[in-house]
Amino acid sequence: MNIKITPQITLNVDALNLTNNLLKYYAQNTTQVRAVYENGTQVYAGLRFKF
Repeated sequence: MNIKITPQITLNVDALNLTNNLLKYYAQNTTQVRAVYENGTQVYAGLRFKF
């Protein structure tokens, strides 16, 4: 999401994995779990300046 604060300044906000789901990767079939990740929710913010 981008929010224009002034004509020269923009705020960026991004969010990943809002539902905090587990990521599961399987090998040949669903009984062979290869990897399980629980990364949690991640939020990134930044400012962009124009000169």
